[in-house]
Amino acid sequence: MPLTNKEVLKSITHDNDLIEEWSKSLEEYDYVGDEPELGIYTRYFDLREMPPRLKSGGILTSIENGSIKFKIGYPNTRYWTIQEEFAALFQKVPYHRNILRLAEKTIAEKIGNTE
Repeated sequence: MPLTNKEVLKSITHDNDLIEEWSKSLEEYDYVGDEPELGIYTRYFDLREMPPRLKSGGILTSIENGSIKFKIGYPNTRYWTIQEEFAALFQKVPYHRNILRLAEKTIAEKIGNTE
């Protein structure tokens, strides 16, 4: 079973205030672990930084030889690279998955209320 955002955030810091702040910022994102998708907006932590900081991120364009490449902006496009081994990636959840999550949550609440 994939790690939840909270589980990953707790592995990055023990500061509960930061975990809550980051959790709110990442509500529409999922931790992706080993299989990020190309072309998806991605936020990340560079795990070498202390104190840790959630980066604004960009569109993930490629993963090659341990390097993750991003781009952001138009017409002034900016590109950068981070090392995969030092990154915790969170990708924006597509709209259709958010709809499914909301439906599942609503159904679970309805079932829970009728018992």
